[in-house]
Amino acid sequence: MLDQIKHADFESLNDKTFEIDFGEAGTLTATLEKTSGFSLEPEEGKREPFSIFLRCAGPPAQQTYPVRHSKLGTIELFLVPIEENDDGVLFEAVFT
Repeated sequence: MLDQIKHADFESLNDKTFEIDFGEAGTLTATLEKTSGFSLEPEEGKREPFSIFLRCAGPPAQQTYPVRHSKLGTIELFLVPIEENDDGVLFEAVFT
């Protein structure tokens, strides 16, 4: 499933909520702040690479987490914290 997700699947979900299961820290609500395509041509037969950016109050730990959305179901994403401020932690997930 993860290899079939495309940039367009997330574009319509900007400002929508997701749930991230942080294990012992609990399941927290996150907001999709933006998506970003790369200016790279995809390899033949591959999807266009892109990133998504989710913000929540979760722990700033880089690892794979189950992420849920009603439209996409549950997907395992490797989230990297790239910013932390009063609004929470901004995580990036890269799709190649």
